[in-house]
Amino acid sequence: MRIIFSLRSIIVAASLAFALVQALPTSAQDAQPNPPPPTLILQSASARQGDPVFAECIAAEPISDPVFELRSQRGSILARGKVFALPASVPGTRWGIVAGLSWDVVAGPAEAELRGQEGSRPFAVSVALSVEARQFASDTIPLDAANTALHALPDPKKVAEALAIQAIYARVDPAALWASLPFVAPVGDARRSAGFGDKRRYLYAGGGTDSSQHSGIDFAVPVGTPVHAPAAGRVVFYGMRIVTGNTMVIEHAPGLYSVLMHLSQGIAPEGSLVKAGDVVALSGVTGFATGPHLHWEVRAGDLPVDPDFFLAPQVKPFPWLDTPTSAGR
Repeated sequence: MRIIFSLRSIIVAASLAFALVQALPTSAQDAQPNPPPPTLILQSASARQGDPVFAECIAAEPISDPVFELRSQRGSILARGKVFALPASVPGTRWGIVAGLSWDVVAGPAEAELRGQEGSRPFAVSVALSVEARQFASDTIPLDAANTALHALPDPKKVAEALAIQAIYARVDPAALWASLPFVAPVGDARRSAGFGDKRRYLYAGGGTDSSQHSGIDFAVPVGTPVHAPAAGRVVFYGMRIVTGNTMVIEHAPGLYSVLMHLSQGIAPEGSLVKAGDVVALSGVTGFATGPHLHWEVRAGDLPVDPDFFLAPQVKPFPWLDTPTSAGR
């Protein structure tokens, strides 16, 4: 009798347990452990003032609403990046990131953070980044009356042109995976008359001064010198602007642009795809210029960054910045 009672007890207990499981919500029965958080990979663990910052994010589930920021140790925002979806077997699980550090950003230990939604869960991942200080050259430039007026006098058209070109730099086209590294200098080894980040002091005709920092590299070349595309890309703007003269903007990757200024003539039409080394324009002396030269600027995440970064052969790109599409190399 004792054995029979024991078996009955077991059967009753099992039935009760089964009933309890059946009574649980379906979500509790089907609960699975959460996937690991997304992985954030920086191209380099360090960057100098004025350098670009490239990163890549890989996730187990699709990501939405991603935000990328570079922060100092104290938590202040040093830069915000452009985040764009990359081709992936599961859409939304692979992302590229382009950001730029200004030339006066605070040097020292920093942190790169990406946050957003992975599936239905919020996430935030961070990686350490060291920002290295650098020194920039100084230069004093006397201006004639025409260049003084061009630089100093307010003009609503200059403001409108600045806003319009900033809107171009702010655009991010995930399909614009044209470029490969390293880039090529647009006029080869021509003499440089100014470097990136140079601290300039302008002496106005008739008195007065102003100062700024130089956002690109100037090459001292005669008017009509062939200007080559620094890398593959799409010409997204060509036109005359008051300060920069005839100007061409080439989109190399999402959020990454070359800007060629003071041209005498554009050759590659707006909207055309170009290869690295293609002749896209002729140099000139248009706009705010004290002599014939080419100004080459690179924009990453809206900010001007050092073009020399892209000429260095030791630069290790992410695959998405080294796999040219139909524009070719």
